[in-house]
Amino acid sequence: MDQRRLDQLSSSNSSLHPLELSLLRSDVKSREEAIERLETQLQALKSQCQARKVLLAPLRRSVLPPELLGEIFYRTLKVSKVETSRQVVDMCLVCKAWRDAALTTPSLWVEINIRAEGRVEFPKVNIWLSRSGIIPKKLSIDASNSSAFPRSGCPLSSPELAHMLTAGLPLKSLSLKCDYPRCFNNLFAMSSAIETTSPRPWDTLESLNVDCDYSWDDWGGSGLDFFPLLPQSLSSLSIHIPDPDFLPMGASPPEPPSFLSLSTLLIQCEFPVAWMLKTLESCPNLENVTLDFNNSCPKNGDEVPFGGDVRSFPKYRAFKLYGLYYPYVDSTEILCFLSMPSLVELHIGFECWSDEVADLDMPEIGSNIVQFSNQSNVTHLILEDIEIHDGYPIIEDLLLPRLQVLEVLNFPDGDEYRSQSLYAFIEKRSPRRSLETAGNPSGTIASIQQAKISIPHQKRPSADDSRYMERLKEGGVDFTLTFS
Repeated sequence: MDQRRLDQLSSSNSSLHPLELSLLRSDVKSREEAIERLETQLQALKSQCQARKVLLAPLRRSVLPPELLGEIFYRTLKVSKVETSRQVVDMCLVCKAWRDAALTTPSLWVEINIRAEGRVEFPKVNIWLSRSGIIPKKLSIDASNSSAFPRSGCPLSSPELAHMLTAGLPLKSLSLKCDYPRCFNNLFAMSSAIETTSPRPWDTLESLNVDCDYSWDDWGGSGLDFFPLLPQSLSSLSIHIPDPDFLPMGASPPEPPSFLSLSTLLIQCEFPVAWMLKTLESCPNLENVTLDFNNSCPKNGDEVPFGGDVRSFPKYRAFKLYGLYYPYVDSTEILCFLSMPSLVELHIGFECWSDEVADLDMPEIGSNIVQFSNQSNVTHLILEDIEIHDGYPIIEDLLLPRLQVLEVLNFPDGDEYRSQSLYAFIEKRSPRRSLETAGNPSGTIASIQQAKISIPHQKRPSADDSRYMERLKEGGVDFTLTFS
């Protein structure tokens, strides 16, 4: 059909001849097929164009210096939740340019976390850490899956690891996890026995984490005696050891560790209170201490700590008491033997049955905390799984006159009266509330600047929660309410 006939049909209502209908259908089909072919060609051209644009990217043209690219890699590690060494390996597998940039960025190689599933090739670990240059290095080994190496033996007992700790690169931090104490003892004994002509990394170690909470069964009755083998250079020590009730027949708890340079200590175990306190006293330069009783009631045994006297620890700045088992009412008794006049941060957390929470109004709990708190200058108080009632003097006595930051975590939900009393207390101590009306003419009572309350098993704030949130913020309190 020619163009003249098409124009005539388009400008009139004339009927089409059957032959013309057939010709038009054929013409439309051929044009649609042409469009489809052109679209395919267009898509192919777009893909080719995009592929060429990729080649023009700055990374492919070496526009970014390797140092800048390495810095980008390093900052990526900080925001990602993926294990660090796994990320570094993935970056090196992208392309040669990325690998070269990573290899020339020392900060990417400062630490390696090993989940041992068999024999560990420690010479390769040493090569990894050597790429970090002079930056302090961190090594973490988790050998708790003991069934993975019945023949090769636990990696912690490897002479290669002992050699690395004595003749390898300097380490700042070492973290070790295993099910059995003998593996730690073997490693520490080997490391202490190896002599070298140059300074040993083992002797300059600053931070050590020892995690062994599974079994004493293989200890052979000698007790956990590797503390004397640890380097005196440590400034931070974290230990997690099994319940002494499960020691083999004839075995005894270890002697408390003693370190003059130690400033940070975390102990997670169920040893008697007397043992805990002797450990604190044998480390005179501690400033940050965490005692985690591992969801148990602290054991007093037959020995009264310090003969019943209160001991002062004037250098302590932060003290955390975790894992106290409620409803054992004497679980805070350890506080009766401590005085920390320079304390700034106090954190007390309970582990409770089911939905129960520890009750501060129980005399045995509340009075111990109050007595301890009144001897310090705490400005930051954290209470976890603890119930606070109104109508008792405990809330007035407990929350210290110098308190500026208050956190109440896992606060029991479902009781508006209980939460209102806590809100009211924070509001009374808010910066914009006149302290004159609170009986504070001399300004000796500090204002609460920040407060946080977390409530489990609740998804959203109630009407009372919302109202108090607004009032506290208007009063100048940086207030946060979270739910889980």
